[in-house]
Amino acid sequence: MNRKSESGAGGVARLVAEERDGIRRLQEPVAAGVPFAAGIVRDDAALRLVDADGGEHALQTQVTDRWSDGSVRWALLDFRVDLGARERNEWSVRLADTPRARPASVVQVQDTSSGLYVDTGVARFAMGPGDVFPFTSVQAGGVELLAGN
Repeated sequence: MNRKSESGAGGVARLVAEERDGIRRLQEPVAAGVPFAAGIVRDDAALRLVDADGGEHALQTQVTDRWSDGSVRWALLDFRVDLGARERNEWSVRLADTPRARPASVVQVQDTSSGLYVDTGVARFAMGPGDVFPFTSVQAGGVELLAGN
């Protein structure tokens, strides 16, 4: 899959992803380094990723360099895309007036005297202390996946 970034109308950058291998991509992770002109982006949390229909997509950003005025010079943008075989899509990176809402953590971890419990919302893992095989239980969809439990 090929990707590129460039400046574009309606936003501070335009991102293009093209599937070239003839393989349908579902939730394919994409990372793109995007440069910004001095003074344009003060807070990377104000960046939004918007598709051609105006729909906003989940976006994770990390500033990698700043201008002398403190504004963002380069940022790494991470997101996921769905692309059909040989399909090409475009997204606009836009500035919003308010920071993006940070997603609530979906992973819950409990550390107790009887073990460590991790719940991802999709799967649950229980690990006991001192066991050679760390998992005492693994469940997905409410179904126990470890034999003998």
